[in-house]
Amino acid sequence: MAYTGSIKYRGEDRASWFSHKAEIAKPYYYSVYLADYDITAEISPTDRSAILRFTFPQNDSSYIIIDAFDMGSMVKIIPEERK
Repeated sequence: MAYTGSIKYRGEDRASWFSHKAEIAKPYYYSVYLADYDITAEISPTDRSAILRFTFPQNDSSYIIIDAFDMGSMVKIIPEERK
């Protein structure tokens, strides 16, 4: 979940209002505007994973919280490649 402001760990605290009128849903692409945080979230699937892109407003407190489940899931961050 992408958000701005203070750090929030509980999912209920991070929830954002959105409108189905402001979302795009296709088999190969999904986009939604998270109104409470002024963020556009986009996702495109690949064969074994997905590519996510978040467009944040300019500020000093933007975050992405990743809830990686156990049982074989993984998150790898490569800062030097901006991945």
